[in-house]
Amino acid sequence: MSSSDPSPEHGQRPLDIEQALADFDQSIADREQGRADHEQADVDQAEDQLDDERAQTDGTDHRTMAWLAHRQRQIDSRQQRVDARQEQLGMAQDGGDERQSLLDAQQSELTEPDVARTSLTARRSQEAREKHEQAVEHRAAAARERAQAAALRAQAAEERAKAVRERG
Repeated sequence: MSSSDPSPEHGQRPLDIEQALADFDQSIADREQGRADHEQADVDQAEDQLDDERAQTDGTDHRTMAWLAHRQRQIDSRQQRVDARQEQLGMAQDGGDERQSLLDAQQSELTEPDVARTSLTARRSQEAREKHEQAVEHRAAAARERAQAAALRAQAAEERAKAVRERG
């Protein structure tokens, strides 16, 4: 087989390598998402602990209240970093989905006979788009859940601040 051979076997090896790299990148993305989820759980736990401490604190102890406010700012800052990381991961996943769609289309072009290639490519392209749309919807739902959780945290913070003002 020459290097200009247009047969499916000629293009399969580079495609296999690219697919392996895409799979490796996806495994890294999955691990990073797991880390981000763990970090979010840590932030939520820190917020819960701080809420418990606030509930047990006398609002007239200004030194303790200042310390609690400082810890709240630290938690808020950490939450902002987690939210930014989640956004980065979502954008990276979108890119990975597009890459996988292209690889799927290239694979079907290599493996299907010329006669059926056009309709098969169109069908596979449609399937890839639908799969990508489902992944996007899933990530959007996860983002909405994170936004709702952030709104609840903000509401809880406002209620805590109001309680502190009323005590003081």
